[in-house]
Order: sequence, then C-alpha cells, then structure tokens
Amino acid sequence: RVSTENQVIENGEPVVLRRKPQDGQPVNRIQRSKEDIHLANLKKKTRKRTRKFEIDGVIVTTTTSKVIWGDEESGRTWDDHALRKQELREIKMLQKQEQKQFQDLNAKEQQLREQQDKRFEAELASLSRAHEADLETR
Repeated sequence: RVSTENQVIENGEPVVLRRKPQDGQPVNRIQRSKEDIHLANLKKKTRKRTRKFEIDGVIVTTTTSKVIWGDEESGRTWDDHALRKQELREIKMLQKQEQKQFQDLNAKEQQLREQQDKRFEAELASLSRAHEADLETR
C-alpha cells in the first residue's frame, strides 16, 4: 500500500482518494425528480461533427459528438426558448381558467335572473289577485 496522507499536488491542492463502491453496496447518488431531469434535458444539446479526409489514398470518416449544456456557447438562447415555452403554457392555462370562470359567472347570472323573473311574476300575480279581491269586496 502507498500512504497518501498529507500528499500535495504541485499546485498546492491536497490529494483526495475515493474508493470504488463494491458490489452490493449502495452508491450515493443525488435523487432527481422527473421535472429536474426534464429541465436538465432542455438545457442539453448534442453537436455532431463528421469529418472526411484522405490518408495514404484511403478515405477516412470520423464522427465526433459533443454535449453542449445551457451555460456553454449559445445556451442562453436555448434557456430563453425553454422559458418562453413555459410562459406560454402558463398563459394558456390561465386563459382556460379565466374562460371557465367567465362561463360559470354567466350561468350563475342567468339562473339568478330567471329566479328573479319568477319571483316578480309570482308577486305580480298575487298582487293582481289581491287587487281583484279588494275590488269584488267593495
């Protein structure tokens, strides 16, 4: 065994060794929700580059792919795009809620108006009957 205590790299940082987890032992990983994973994937883009060149008369093709995260290169526009889509979703939901509230309010207003009309007609009928009864008694 090599003793690693108090060892320092050239730049002055201490050496930290981590052991690989053995089979059967749980690995300490951060639990992420589906929403966190989805947001991380929105920030992730993959750039694929294919190069063709000739070596000793043979055409060689190489393909490299690189994952670009939101904070690299033009990721700012990607974040803006994701935020804009989220805002549009929220606005659409609010509009649906507002429309439903408006329809409910209209239905309630119609119902109250019909009840008021029925009460008015009933009151008018009772007043006219009372008036006719008064006229007959005189």
